[in-house]
Order: sequence, then C-alpha cells, then structure tokens
Amino acid sequence: MEFCLVSFISSHIKQEAEINLFCLVTLNKNKVLNHLENFSKRLIEETGMIDVNNIGQLTALPNLKRDQVVADIINNYPQFRELYSDYQQIRDIHSLEKMSDYINLALSADPKQREGQLIITRVLQVTGEYLKNTLESPKLSNTTSELLLLSLPKNTRQVIIGLRNSLSHAYSLSKRTRIEENTDVNFFIGVQNDLKKINDVIIDDIFYNNKIKIVRMLLKKVINSENAKELHENVEIMFSNVGFDKMFTGRNTVIMEHEKLEKLIKELSDIISNKTDYENELFNKINTIINFVKTKSENIRTDYYMAFISLKAIISTMNNRKLDHNGIRVMKFLANKALENIASKIEPPNIKQISELSVKITRSYLSRIQDNNLIHDKIDRIACEIFLQCRIRNK
Repeated sequence: MEFCLVSFISSHIKQEAEINLFCLVTLNKNKVLNHLENFSKRLIEETGMIDVNNIGQLTALPNLKRDQVVADIINNYPQFRELYSDYQQIRDIHSLEKMSDYINLALSADPKQREGQLIITRVLQVTGEYLKNTLESPKLSNTTSELLLLSLPKNTRQVIIGLRNSLSHAYSLSKRTRIEENTDVNFFIGVQNDLKKINDVIIDDIFYNNKIKIVRMLLKKVINSENAKELHENVEIMFSNVGFDKMFTGRNTVIMEHEKLEKLIKELSDIISNKTDYENELFNKINTIINFVKTKSENIRTDYYMAFISLKAIISTMNNRKLDHNGIRVMKFLANKALENIASKIEPPNIKQISELSVKITRSYLSRIQDNNLIHDKIDRIACEIFLQCRIRNK
C-alpha cells in the first residue's frame, strides 16, 4: 500500500516519464482512495486481534515463498486482489527502470581499468538484488525476472541467480568481493556484454510492449470518454508521458509480435531434428497460427506509422480546435483509427495455444532422448522463453 501511495504522489510531482505513464494509467485518485479504505479497515481489524502477550511472533516472517503468501491473502481477502495487481505492475516498471539506469552506468565504464571493473561488479550485484521476489525484498515478479535471466549465457546467469538467491547481504558482499578480485579483463568485458543483453530485453521488449498496451488502453478511454473534460484528461496523460516520436521512429521501431515467437519456435524445431509424427503435427499447428498472424501483419510497419500520424493529429486537434460536439467526434474518430492500426495481431487464445503446444513438444522430446545435459539445458531455456513471451503478451 505504501509503495502504491508514494508512486501515485510521485507521478504528480516528479518528471519521470516512463514510471509516471504506468502510474497515471494504473492508479487514479478514486482507485488509490479505494485501496486505502480497504487497507485501513483491515488494519483496524488486525490491530484488534493482536495478542500483546505474543507480540514477539510478529517480528518473524513466515518461511514461505512470497507468491504463496500473496495468494493466501487474496484468497482470504479478495478486496486486495486489485491492490496486489497494481502494485506488481508498478513495482516491476520501477525495478526495471532502476536496473536499466545501473546497467547504463556499467556500459559506460572501462572494463580494462580497475575503477571500471569495480563499477561493473557493483552493477552485477545490484542486478541480482533487483531480480528478487521475496517477502523481505519484493523487487520483480517471477515472470519478468525469469525472462531477463533467459537472455543471459549460462555462466553469467548462474552468477546472478546466486546473488539473487543469497540469504544474506553478507553473502552477497562476499560474492562481490570474489568477483572484484578477478583480474581477467575478458571476464569484465563479457559481463558488460551480458548486462547489455538484459538492458536490450528491458528496453526493446518489456518497456516497448507495455507502452503499446498502455497506448491501446488510453485510446479506448478516449473513444469511451463521455465528455470533453474526460477526453482531455486521457489525451493529456498519453501525450505528456509516452514520447511518441522516440517510440515509433527511434531505436524501438516496431518489433512484430510474432517475430520473437517465430524465432524461438524455429530454434526449438532446429534442435529437435528427428521429430516424431506427433511432434511434427504440433509444430504444424503452431506454424499455422503464426502464418495466419503474418498474413495480418504484412503491412504492420505502415500500420504503426499511420497510427503515429493519427496520434499526432489528435494532439493537434486538441490544441487548435474547440472541444465541442464536432471536435470530440473528430478526436474519437482519430483515436479509433490509431487503435485499429496498433491492435494486437495475435489473439489471446492463439497465444495460449502456442504456449500449450510448445510444452507438449518439449515434454514429448525430453521423454525419449538419452541423458544429455547440454540438450536438456537448451530445450528448457527455449521452452521457458516461449512460455514467458506468451505470458507477457497475454496479460
């Protein structure tokens, strides 16, 4: 509750475009007040139930995974479901922004100099800490954390997982000291390159796809606005925080939704060279879904550019035209055209089906091959990434 409240207030007084956008869309005043009301009621009830004779028990956290604790809370108090959902979305973006800032610092360091090596080591430690999702340190959701880890080679992944799973700060510092004592320049160059891979996933995949989803949400709000004031507020949120020029014409120029999945499916297919008839059938079903999506996506870059034009026309209309009945009608028309052009090309049922078919393929193949740790590791990595890519697109 405290984190959501601080994030809501910060989004109105600080100029931090990325996190502000998510806060303004995820949390509005009425929602925050509703969360506070639910929280305060439950807090009063819990306060009345505290046994002062066993007050010491409250200082010990339960020996459970955070996901289980949250699931139990939501099961017992369903009014907190939306609060935890809002918290996780904003917490993820906040943690990812911090990680990206630290990684950019590491990328600017000279891996051949001792000072640069110390910076890279510190950033590696911080990255491990931000990947945690424990009761004491709920930094990043498991789905997002695993997606980032899968972008890394096995050795670096194990180092970061070790830092993430460390039970004490002392252990983390000990691990950091051992890394600092390494004098191999190539090691630090390799770590620097691996950190860049994490940053690419954060910026080019997670941030970009989440921003597209939020633009869709805001466009729907514009279309459904009941009056000029409501429409103006939604347009203002969108254009004050999104940064459309960079989003549509910069480094992140349209990443097709199906391209990542298609590449991962091909990797999986290439590894499984001696496919059974059953496995071939499952691959064919996946390829049918992807090929259908590709026929809808042939002009996707043109579609996104047209969406960009429509979005620019919306802000021009708002600035230069009175929002009377006709002005509102024009803006809703432009918003609808923009939404049509950036609509998701893969429907949720198809995303779910790709994930399920991939799991079946993986289980079938692993059940019939001889023990081979290298193949197992490759198959597990690709299967997990397909599952996670499907999951973040199906949210």
